[in-house]
Amino acid sequence: IELGVTWQASEYLQIAAAYGNISGEWDSGTITPDGYDLSGQTPPQIIKNSMTFDAIFQMPINQGFDVLANLQVSQNGTMPGGKPCCGIVENPEFTIVSIQLGLLSESWEFMLHLDNVFDEQYYTDVEPFDNFGVDGPAKVMIGTHGHPGLFTASATYRF
Repeated sequence: IELGVTWQASEYLQIAAAYGNISGEWDSGTITPDGYDLSGQTPPQIIKNSMTFDAIFQMPINQGFDVLANLQVSQNGTMPGGKPCCGIVENPEFTIVSIQLGLLSESWEFMLHLDNVFDEQYYTDVEPFDNFGVDGPAKVMIGTHGHPGLFTASATYRF
């Protein structure tokens, strides 16, 4: 299920929100090559609930330029990782806030963008992995780190 709404709050301010829900499970009779029955289980790496919120302010200021300010909040719910036969782990939920400020015209665009404003540490996926070392636990967690706070600036000319 996906739901989205956009509201033109004023001449210069637009607010948008979206929600997504995935309810998935393996079909009855889904068997792995090694004989494990996955029937009715949720596949790994599926985020069940996610939400976004955007507030975009764009207003003309001078000599054909508009000022633009954009706030985006993105929340991802928990996500299972691992293999159903071998134990499921849970990737915790996380929230990312990003902001963008700039000037734009028909030909020019000057933008400052700060992604992950609060430097949230998160993983985009997680998997248990056998620890073949001598010391430590039998399994370790591996995953892909989401990007840290990132500042970019850009200038664009269209012709």
